[in-house]
Amino acid sequence: MRKSFFILLALSVLMMSGCQYDDSKYQATKQNIQYHYFEAIDSHAVFLQELQFVPSDQLLPFVQGYTMRNKHNDLYADVEVIAYEQLNQKLSPEMITTIQEVNNTLDRLISSLYSYLSQEGNDISKTTISDFTNLGVQIAHSDQSNLTLYNLLVYPEHIQKNYADSDISLFLLELKELLRKMHDNLII
Repeated sequence: MRKSFFILLALSVLMMSGCQYDDSKYQATKQNIQYHYFEAIDSHAVFLQELQFVPSDQLLPFVQGYTMRNKHNDLYADVEVIAYEQLNQKLSPEMITTIQEVNNTLDRLISSLYSYLSQEGNDISKTTISDFTNLGVQIAHSDQSNLTLYNLLVYPEHIQKNYADSDISLFLLELKELLRKMHDNLII
């Protein structure tokens, strides 16, 4: 009888310890979701920077392949709220709104690039390719202290330590305007 009691007690302790909620694991998971969700920005940056190395006769298939690959990105749409929830704790609501607009415009720009190249007779100048490459540098992963879109999204605390909020806001507004101009040039 006594042996049964100790076995039941040991099982109860094991079961209760397994049922405890560990908030630190949940927070780590949320940070991983934020990181993985915003990896799309770095993917865009690599794509934009690689355009300079693609021969002009291979540009359309290259862009088409990347565009087709990105059609599956909406599979992450359900975790967007969690990714931005983490940012909401660190950045102002105005910055978050601008970041979302920048991300949407970046997606539209890449889609418009494919549409533009798909039209008969459309080609892209070396200057425009250079503009895309420079855009890629502004949004790419780099040293965590450098102000890029990716770093702001994934390492906001590092960026805020090195830049004033006014500098970050200005960077975002200038990036948004650059994206808009590049997009408008492709659809005109």
